[in-house]
Amino acid sequence: MKSKNDAESSINEKKSETEPKSTFTVVRETVESIVIAFVLALTFRTYIAEAFMIPTGSMANELMGRHKDIYCSGCGFRFKVGATEEVDRNTGRQINGAYINGVVCPNCRVGIDLSREAIAGRNWPSHSGDRIIVGKYPYRMHKPDRWDVFVFMFPGNTQTNYIKRLVGMPNETLRIQNGDVFTRPLDSAEESDFQIVRKPADKILAVMQNVYDDDKRNLDFELKTNWPRRWIADKNSVWESEQDRSEYRCSASSNINWLVYQHVVPPFRVLLNYYQDVKSADTPDTRPSLITDMNAYNFTRMKSESFDPRQVSPNANQLGLHWTGDLIVECDLTPSTASGNAYLQLVKGGSVFTATINLANQTAYLSINGQKDWKPKASIRIKAGEKTSLRFANVDQALYLWINDQLVTFDSSTQYDALDNSLPTNADLNPARIGVENAAVKVEHVKLFRDLYYIAAKRPIYRHITDFKDGILPFNEDSTEDMENFFRKPERWGSVERQYVQFDLHDGQYFALGDNSSHSEDSRLWGRPDDGIDFFVSEELLIGKAQFVFWPRPYNSFIPNVFDMRKVK
Repeated sequence: MKSKNDAESSINEKKSETEPKSTFTVVRETVESIVIAFVLALTFRTYIAEAFMIPTGSMANELMGRHKDIYCSGCGFRFKVGATEEVDRNTGRQINGAYINGVVCPNCRVGIDLSREAIAGRNWPSHSGDRIIVGKYPYRMHKPDRWDVFVFMFPGNTQTNYIKRLVGMPNETLRIQNGDVFTRPLDSAEESDFQIVRKPADKILAVMQNVYDDDKRNLDFELKTNWPRRWIADKNSVWESEQDRSEYRCSASSNINWLVYQHVVPPFRVLLNYYQDVKSADTPDTRPSLITDMNAYNFTRMKSESFDPRQVSPNANQLGLHWTGDLIVECDLTPSTASGNAYLQLVKGGSVFTATINLANQTAYLSINGQKDWKPKASIRIKAGEKTSLRFANVDQALYLWINDQLVTFDSSTQYDALDNSLPTNADLNPARIGVENAAVKVEHVKLFRDLYYIAAKRPIYRHITDFKDGILPFNEDSTEDMENFFRKPERWGSVERQYVQFDLHDGQYFALGDNSSHSEDSRLWGRPDDGIDFFVSEELLIGKAQFVFWPRPYNSFIPNVFDMRKVK
C-alpha cells in the first residue's frame, strides 16, 4: 500500500505532465527544433547529397537543360530540343519575344512549325532543366571513376558549378581522335602506348543516340514525295514487307538474304516541296548519306516574323559535321523453326563486323572481315516461334551482343585492335544489315543508333567546334546543297584532313567532356592560362557524382513525369 507521501508525489507528477507549458518553453523548444533541423539539413547538403538543376544542354541527351519535349506529328517519334536561347544565361529570366518556333524531327527529318502545331491544338511548352540528386559521399569514400557524370566548380569561377562526364584521369596523357578517347601513361612518349578508352556496356546504352526508328516512319512524307524506305531488301533476296507496316518476313532460302539499311535523309529541297505541297518535275535526290553527329537537341530555329521556320535552311552544326561510324542495331526476331542462321552486321570505314546466330546449335559467333583467327563464341538460347530481342553494337573497338536485353558473355575478348578504318568508304552508305540463311523469320521493331562522337577541338576555336584541320570545313557551309552532297559523295572523303588533340593530366587533375560535344564548353575549350583558367578540374573542385533525376520535365506545372525519373549513367 502506498504511503500518503507517495500518493501525493504521484499526483504531482501527473499534474506536471498535464499542465500547459509556458510560452517561453514552447518558443525555446520550437527554436531548438528548427536549429536541429537546419543543422541536419546543412550536414546532409554538405557531406551527403545536394539537389542541382541542369541549366544547359551540354550533357544532352542523358541530361536535359531547358528544353521542349516533342512528339513529331508526322512520324510519332518523341524527341527533345534545347530551349536555352529563350532565357538570359546570367539571370535565368525569359528574354522578351525570344522563343523556339521551329524544330526538326531527328527521325524523319521533317521540320515542325510550332506556331502551326499550336493552332492544331498541339502545344509544346518549354520546361526547365532536369533536377538531379548529386551524391557527395562517394568522392569522400573513394576516388572518382572514369565515365562518371560529375558536378564540380568551374576552374575559371568557383562560384559556378558545371556538370560533365569524367573522361580523363590523373597521370595520363589523353588524346581525342576520330570521335574516340585514347590514353597512355603520363611518363611515356611512345605512340604505341596510346590505347583506346572503352565505355562499359551500360554507358553505351545510356549515351547512344537515335539514327532511325523504323517503327516511326513518316508515311505521309513517303507517299507524297515517293521517298524510299530506309530498310530495303538486297538484290535477289526474298525479304517481303507491306508498304504501310514496319515488319519484314523472309522465307527459308539456302542463300543469305540481306535486309539493308540505307541512310536516305531527305535533302532540304525535297523537304521544301513537301511543305509547300509541290510536286517537283525533278527526280528527288534519294542517294544515301553518311551518318553524322547530328543531335536533335541542337536543331532548333528561333522566332522569325518573316519566315516559316521550316523554310530556313539548316546550318552546318545542325546537320552534323562529322561522320560517325560506331553504331548499334536493334530488332525483334521471331524464327519459325530452330534451324539456319541469323546475322546482324555493321560497317565502319569499310570494315565489316558480324554477329552470327546459329539457331540450330544455339551458338553465337562474332567476326571481322580479314580477321580469320578472331572469332569469339558463346552459347545462347533462342526458341522457335518466340519473339527475341537482339542488339548488336560496334563501339570503341569492341563488339557487344545483347539477347533479350542481357549482355552475352563470350569465351574470349570481344575487343579488337585498331583497324585501318578511320575514313568512310562507299560501304558506309549502307552501314547496317540483317541477314537470314536457311531459316524462315519475322523481323520487326528495327532501330539504329550511334555512339557519342567526341570532337577533337582545342583553343583557339574556329567558327565551329570541329576536328577538321585548322577548322576548315570540306564543303561550302553557305550552300546547304553542297553540305548535303559532301556526305553523299565518296570521292570527296579521301582528301579530308582531320586533327587530334592531346592533354597531359598530373596528380589530382581530371578531364571533363560533355556528351553533346558540338555544344559543350568543357575541358577541351578552357585552357586560357592568361586568364588563369586551367583545362583540367582539380581534385579540390569536385562536388559529387550525379546519381538520380528526381524531377524531370512535368506533365503540367506541378506533377512530374515519373516515367522520365531515372538513374544517371
